Amino acid sequence: MKKILVVFISILSLVFIYETVISFDDGIAAHTRKNVNKVVGCICHTADSLSSVVVRITGPTAVAPNSTNTYRITMRGGPAETGGFDFNVFSGNVDTVANQQTTKLYDSLQGWNDISHSSPKPFSGDSVSWLVKYIAPSTNVIIYDTLYATGNSTNNNFFPDDSDRWNFATNFVVEVNPSIGIRPISTIAESFSLGQNFPNPFNPATKIRFSIPVGNQNERFVRLVIFNIQGREVSTLVNSELESGTYEYDWDASNYASGVYYYKLTAGKYSEVKKMVLVK
Repeated sequence: MKKILVVFISILSLVFIYETVISFDDGIAAHTRKNVNKVVGCICHTADSLSSVVVRITGPTAVAPNSTNTYRITMRGGPAETGGFDFNVFSGNVDTVANQQTTKLYDSLQGWNDISHSSPKPFSGDSVSWLVKYIAPSTNVIIYDTLYATGNSTNNNFFPDDSDRWNFATNFVVEVNPSIGIRPISTIAESFSLGQNFPNPFNPATKIRFSIPVGNQNERFVRLVIFNIQGREVSTLVNSELESGTYEYDWDASNYASGVYYYKLTAGKYSEVKKMVLVK
């Protein structure tokens, strides 16, 4: 009986070590309020959340269907040496942003579709943050989606203990509205064109006008993408089929830093890039 008990305790210890050290090193999934019926927060560190650990989601509160939008997860409080996080959404999709020490965790059987840390990230000053992408679902009517996050602040001693603290972020509700962003100006267009944004420079919103002529199906699939000065994609404004015509997109850059940006329109073999300047 004693041997059985020892083996059982050993197995539990191995499971505990895996769920703590290994899971935190490589990211965690299904640990947000979305999954509260399955697990509760960072249970591998301490059972209870701590209100002094503040986790926030910031980004656009209203987006267009099928658009790709950048959000920031910020955490303060706790031991504040290193941090990890888990991020997911109710009905949209998620993706990583380059150079953020993040990874995508996907498991169709268990329902994981999360963005997490690829390794613990050191605090900078009193906070640590990560950029993530939220891809809005397709819809012809206004709907509301919810973004979830959990943050874990650690003392970086490579072993989870009672001084490591975590908390949930307040659920972030996003309006997915077909009338936001893109709107048709005319149903007639003789050729492809990408206009200069106006105003330019701008703060914080600007308009981008473009035209799509009658063409085959490949030429009707349109992408309008924003890049920063390093050439990194920061937002996908349009990623869908459009009928022939002239369109205008209102881009709100409230969540972006001042600087030079480029916007690129592609449709079939057509491609054009223009520059714009955000001044705050």
